[in-house]
Amino acid sequence: MARIDRDQIFHLLKSRRRRLVLDVLDRSNGRMRFRDLVESVASREYDTTRDRLDSTKRKRTYNALYQTHIPALADVGVVDYNSRSPRGTIRLGERATDVLFYLRIDPTQQMTSVSDRVEKVIDRLVRWL
Repeated sequence: MARIDRDQIFHLLKSRRRRLVLDVLDRSNGRMRFRDLVESVASREYDTTRDRLDSTKRKRTYNALYQTHIPALADVGVVDYNSRSPRGTIRLGERATDVLFYLRIDPTQQMTSVSDRVEKVIDRLVRWL
């Protein structure tokens, strides 16, 4: 299967819900029940626990994922999901690694390591003086 075009990847990742779906799946070894995915995404989206998630927010997330975001990800092979079985299992697809690469980049990592080095240099200078 051919790789996903970079512009298409950016289009997929512009939606926060899609990024959350991929992150949740990635952190759960790439597979989970759709209901669990909905609750995990909704709880992160609304900054609450799964236990405190109210039915309105859960339903809003379910509808958006089921009708829009999951089909968009499935159409390009990023996730595998049977749309006729809303209580089924969803998993990362063959092309997931193309997209996950961009999610795993931490733009602060380099800055953190640089700032760590700067702090060490400053500490050494202070001790030297």
